[in-house]
Amino acid sequence: MVASSVSACNLIHPSYCSKDADLIIVSQDGVQFRVHSAIMKIASGFFRDMLALPQAAISSQLELIHLHESQEILKDLLDIIYPDGDLPDESVQGRLYDLCVVAEKYDMHGVLRRIRKMVFTNASTIVPLEKYALASRLGWEDEITTSLIETLRAPISGADALPYLRKLDTQNILRLQELHRKRKQGFLCLLESAEWLVFKFELSEEMDKCSYGESIDASKFWSRPSFAALWSYRCSQCGNPLLFKTNVKNSIKLLFNRLPKS
Repeated sequence: MVASSVSACNLIHPSYCSKDADLIIVSQDGVQFRVHSAIMKIASGFFRDMLALPQAAISSQLELIHLHESQEILKDLLDIIYPDGDLPDESVQGRLYDLCVVAEKYDMHGVLRRIRKMVFTNASTIVPLEKYALASRLGWEDEITTSLIETLRAPISGADALPYLRKLDTQNILRLQELHRKRKQGFLCLLESAEWLVFKFELSEEMDKCSYGESIDASKFWSRPSFAALWSYRCSQCGNPLLFKTNVKNSIKLLFNRLPKS
């Protein structure tokens, strides 16, 4: 960060070009934001401490502060801290981690609270791995647990996952991999269990009675007490069921549709 005093030039962000601003912050890519020092001091412990230092007498020129962040990140921050600003929407997905790191850097606790509220709501469409990376970086334990469970709905390997995995430290990568490994292992053990063998035997018995499969499609079949143990198996890590009755039923129906009819 570098502070200096210059006259305003032409590279001014259109959303932050107020004529009554008393401070200019400049992004790494050279875009100026005309802001109000009072708002910056309320929102940021960093700016509050910096602007409290004795300032050299400067003519009528505004103080200009060079920062190391991009114009996108600075605009996101300002949109959150200004009174008439809004919570960032899903368009900031992919920048959220960097935004939180910068908010930490400049001691902007209000920014972190608002991002936390936005990301960890039921309506959020943020990628589960990004949620997990954010929560892990900031030590939000409750959100670490919920986002870890959400990662079970998507692959954690491959090109799409790599940008988020790079943001995790070794401990949280191992925690993520261990949950997915234990769940897979639990499912494979379930397929070898006595309860699963009973399920397959009773499917075979029903096929002997009616090979078209109508009785297997009936809810009465799926509610048999002998199957109850299958639906009660749960992951030891996240507590979620290893098998969902509806999913198994739909899969069996798809298999029936592929059986020969002539």
